[in-house]
Amino acid sequence: MIGSISENLKFTSAGVGDLTELNGEFVSVSGFRKVAAILATAEAGEESSDVTISLYEAKDEDGADEQLLVTRTITVVSGETGQLVQSFDVQYLSADYTHVAVKAEATNAIDGVAFLALADPRERPITE
Repeated sequence: MIGSISENLKFTSAGVGDLTELNGEFVSVSGFRKVAAILATAEAGEESSDVTISLYEAKDEDGADEQLLVTRTITVVSGETGQLVQSFDVQYLSADYTHVAVKAEATNAIDGVAFLALADPRERPITE
């Protein structure tokens, strides 16, 4: 293992609120090669909710040349107290892409928060 977790991993908030409306803005991750999204949901309401979360990359904060990295759908069952879900495996960013956004949709209103986990600083040489 090269380095410690504290210097290789960073969490940043990507969006908070009703997941039926979470359409995250592109944020800079230019110092890192890898990114993953983590989703935490609140308790489901009277009806279960299917939550689809997607991770996009772009070349700038305006979403230039936006590309979908990965998407995943989870079901939060009615009455469950919420979930903490690592939504997908760590994704490598394309070489000239420096921004990412998390976007989520839900079939029924449910609160949640999405975080970005960033790893593998670009200034560190690749040793693989």
